[in-house]
Formats: sequence, structure tokens, C-alpha cells
Amino acid sequence: MSHEHDYDTDFETGAAGAAKTYPQKASHLKKGGYTMINERPCKVANISTSKTGKHGCAKVHVTAIDIFTQKKLETIFSSTSDIDVPHVHRNDLSLIDIDEGFCYTMCESTGDIRENIKLPSGELGDKIKKLYDEHGSGNLMVTLQEACCEEIIVDIKPARRDF
Repeated sequence: MSHEHDYDTDFETGAAGAAKTYPQKASHLKKGGYTMINERPCKVANISTSKTGKHGCAKVHVTAIDIFTQKKLETIFSSTSDIDVPHVHRNDLSLIDIDEGFCYTMCESTGDIRENIKLPSGELGDKIKKLYDEHGSGNLMVTLQEACCEEIIVDIKPARRDF
């Protein structure tokens, strides 16, 4: 007896990465740590905990800054609830070129070249352009911050040269 099924299977488009967040008790949050508020990855700027009252467990009041938009967000969690914490990664990449609002970068350990990293707007973008004009290709490192499938350049510094 043959069991032929008409499955539409495409293994090449499956997600192979890790989860974007991990669970943590709200009572374990700390200033400078990360949390998700309104489905946005945020860095905790201020935290306060209320005492247990007659209406249940303690509450954790969190003020945080969205790590991509810099908007201030606030929320209250139950201290015993599990909250989502984003996986936040920072990588230093060598700045090769700037063209039409995008930075061309290279990972020094792998040699991988990226051409799709948007040049930040505002003061940081102006600073990157100025330093690139002064120092040229390969002499600067940009720090790329990544979380929840978003990324942004957050810093620039001279490249380390070990001679």
C-alpha cells in the first residue's frame, strides 16, 4: 500500500536561527539590562519594585529606551511573571566604504562583506562620514548592534592595528 502525499515542502526557507528572545522572571530585571516592551527591544533605564499588597504579588515598574529608535517606553510587570528578553549582539566591523546612504563593511575574522547596513541619520551619521573622509577605507571600525531581526550602527572608533 503506497502512501503518496502531495506535500509542498521547501527546506531552504526554514528558519535555522535561534529564538529572538528568551524568558526571564520580571523580578530579575536590572538597570542596564534588556527587556521587550510593546514587542520592541529596550534597554532598562530605571526600575522600581512595589511591595506585595492585598491585591496580589509585587509589581515591577520599568522605564526603558528602545535600542533602535531611542524612544522612552514604560510598563509594569508582575514580579513573578515571565517576560521576554531580547538576544542583543554587538559586532565590530571594518568600514570599507560609504555609498548612497549605506555602509560597506567587512568582518575581520571571517572576511564577509556587507553592503546593506544603513548609515545612521543625525549626529552619528555625520560623525561617521567626517571620520571616513579623514581616515579612509579600513582605518575605522563601526559597532553594529543587532536584536530581533533589526540592526543599527551605534558607534565608530579607530581600527586596532597590531603591529
